[in-house]
Amino acid sequence: MDNGIPVESERDLLIKIATDIKYIKEDIAEIKEMQKSLDDRISSLERWRSYILGFSAAIALVVSLIISLWRG
Repeated sequence: MDNGIPVESERDLLIKIATDIKYIKEDIAEIKEMQKSLDDRISSLERWRSYILGFSAAIALVVSLIISLWRG
């Protein structure tokens, strides 16, 4: 202890740094996995949006044709 501040050995500091780096790497891997999961969900939602837009356009076309044929 020097002036009330504990002095750790270089080995202890390196062990702490290595442990911190290990935890940071694990956290980054977890974040990347969550990001991939979210990207997959967003892609799925965008795909469904396209399907719904196409389906609604087809319904609008059919209704338009029915109205134009009915008015004759």
